[in-house]
Amino acid sequence: MFGSAVSFTSEAKRNVQVLFSNIRVVVDGALLLDTDEPFLLNGRVYVPLRTVAEALDKEVAWQDNLVLIGSGKQGLLLPYLAPPSVHGVNWRVGESQVNGTVYEQGFHVVGMKGWKEADMTFNVGQKYIKEISGSIALDDGNKENVQPVKVKIMLDKEIIWQGTLKSGQKPIPITIKPAVKSRQIIVQMDNLAETRIDFIGFKAKY
Repeated sequence: MFGSAVSFTSEAKRNVQVLFSNIRVVVDGALLLDTDEPFLLNGRVYVPLRTVAEALDKEVAWQDNLVLIGSGKQGLLLPYLAPPSVHGVNWRVGESQVNGTVYEQGFHVVGMKGWKEADMTFNVGQKYIKEISGSIALDDGNKENVQPVKVKIMLDKEIIWQGTLKSGQKPIPITIKPAVKSRQIIVQMDNLAETRIDFIGFKAKY
């Protein structure tokens, strides 16, 4: 029989009818007890995410309408956890190539035409980020005569790393450990022009 209506929220609330039909969940041969009853909606089975994830030894967290599943030790790409506001650059998640080596995890930025200086701001306040780690380098796709790019990374207003990226240089490893009260991570890039910079890995552990 149909149970009472359940509300799901996207941009607005809507009432839907769901079917409860005594569905049970078994994980690795063990029946999950003491859990909210799964139900059917539009031909799909919906189960309690946290109960199932924890039965699979996975952590579950909720952060700004983002459901995080897995171990926080694995981390999540920083732009996924804290989408940046940018000036003078376009950014995109995807693979990169440095000195012939392809990296599948990470994101990159490309300077806009006419902009020599650019910046990215990640608002990390109340995200409970423990550590951010990755490496940065100039992408192989840049022109052969690409000019060095000066990069400065700040945690709030304090400079925590600065250096110059050059063509042919190995990726430079960077680790950031925000304090509990940290609000912003700012990446400033000088002499960028239309150069592409790869942020390899750059995952946030939460």
